[in-house]
Amino acid sequence: MINYQNIFLTLALLIIFSCNNEKAERLSDFKQVEQDFKNIIEDWENCKTKYEEMNSHKVIIDVRNGSGKAGLAKKVSDYLIRQCYDTYYGNWENFNEHNTRIIIYNNNPYLMLEELKDILKSDVEFKRVQDTTKIVDMTLVIGKDYQNFDFYETLEANNE
Repeated sequence: MINYQNIFLTLALLIIFSCNNEKAERLSDFKQVEQDFKNIIEDWENCKTKYEEMNSHKVIIDVRNGSGKAGLAKKVSDYLIRQCYDTYYGNWENFNEHNTRIIIYNNNPYLMLEELKDILKSDVEFKRVQDTTKIVDMTLVIGKDYQNFDFYETLEANNE
């Protein structure tokens, strides 16, 4: 004769054990995600340019691809993020820009420009523009001369 009471008890224990095991796994996963998030926040808070340390302002750069090389704005944007900048990226109004240049908005300090030039490892031309509608500090327009810059060699060497 089949003992339904034992079968029911066994199934109940399996379900309870399974639920507790799942709950423990989810809690472990949550704790790992929580720790990862804390590490990201700590890294972000500790990632500061000299300009940001002095002025308590994280520099925001709009990276625009004027060269026509697909994906270049994203590659440069990712590179600048690793250098502690906030960035946006996209295409410039055309792909016929020969020279890479920086457009600085609203007379931002010289230190901001010099730091970016140092990171790019190049003496990029720049111009100042008065535009109070911009939410970025500067725009980096990447021209067809991008391969001449040392930072591009770094991107290529790292397959970025």
